[in-house]
Amino acid sequence: MQRLRRLIGLGLSHVTVVGGSRDIDSPVRERSDRLVAEEVLPVLRSP
Repeated sequence: MQRLRRLIGLGLSHVTVVGGSRDIDSPVRERSDRLVAEEVLPVLRSP
């Protein structure tokens, strides 16, 4: 998250988030999706 915050501070304005492959175990994909939603997206939305 610290690296992402630094990039935003440097002027990053667009990010592409690619989710996990549909071929991975469902619990792993669900955990990955949840972590992106709870930890990554809020950082991108914060001023």
